[in-house]
Amino acid sequence: MNTTDKDYRYKDDEALEALFKHGSSRTRAPKEAEEEVRHALHRQWTEQTRQRRRRKKVVNWAIAASIILAVFVVTNGARNTLTDAQAIKLATAEKTTGDVFVQKPGERHSKKLASAQLMAGDKLSTIEGSRIAFRWGNGESIRLDQNSRIELVSAAEIRLLSGKIYVDSADAVIKEKAFRIRTSAGQVSHVGTQYMTELAGDDLFVSVRVGEVSVGNSHGALIARKGQRLKLSTDGQRLVTNIPLYGEDWQWTEQVAPGFNMDGHSLKELLDWVGRETGLQIEYGSAESKIAAAQTQLFGQVDLEPLRAMELVLQTSDLTHVLKDGVILVSL
Repeated sequence: MNTTDKDYRYKDDEALEALFKHGSSRTRAPKEAEEEVRHALHRQWTEQTRQRRRRKKVVNWAIAASIILAVFVVTNGARNTLTDAQAIKLATAEKTTGDVFVQKPGERHSKKLASAQLMAGDKLSTIEGSRIAFRWGNGESIRLDQNSRIELVSAAEIRLLSGKIYVDSADAVIKEKAFRIRTSAGQVSHVGTQYMTELAGDDLFVSVRVGEVSVGNSHGALIARKGQRLKLSTDGQRLVTNIPLYGEDWQWTEQVAPGFNMDGHSLKELLDWVGRETGLQIEYGSAESKIAAAQTQLFGQVDLEPLRAMELVLQTSDLTHVLKDGVILVSL
């Protein structure tokens, strides 16, 4: 520091000392004024505190509302996901005649069937002159007669509400679990068979073409076997009669039978298909006739009733046939 700096410092100190000597003490505010200021400050503090609390509540309510909204969205999302998960494909429509209708879960009215995909919960109905054949998920062929109504419940169950339903499990790829048809008059279950179920009022009729089925209700269970027709009533009445494996009672199933893809198949395989679809027995006039049928290769697709398809194909071969007493005799 130089001499000039010291001179300025001394001068500043002297000026401050002179100022303090001439200054007087600050006059104290009246006591009433102090109280008023104090109350004013307290009121201001109280109001600010109240506002902070109010803002906090608003924020808390906003947070709570967002949580409720989030729960609602998640819950609805879960419901939507559950609904989608329940929309399980159970079958595929293969052939229809006339108008077939479907009522989807949650819908009040039925609409004309527009998709081949049949889902869990679908209710199918037919009217006079209409029928449907569909392929179940495990490969079974199932057909619904005219004036009938069913509900597709699950992969192992169909509920027959009215009319007739036909099941052929020959092509089923999974047979370890019994497939069942539930009705108001009882339940029908099978493992590998070919049969028809009819619900008429309080009476349940089961006709077996191949294999056997178990039929039961609250009064007990019975086994219906090949060539038998079982009548089971809700009042406990039971009646078993013998029936033919072909003929008028079964003809409706032939009218809606899916076509036969002949590509890569022989005439004998076509005849075997005709026999299964009609219940008629296939026989050959000679060993040579059977060999000829096995060696005749077919091509194309035939979408006709089984007997008509057989007639047309045989006309293009060296084989002929005669139908008598439930037997189709094929000869050279």
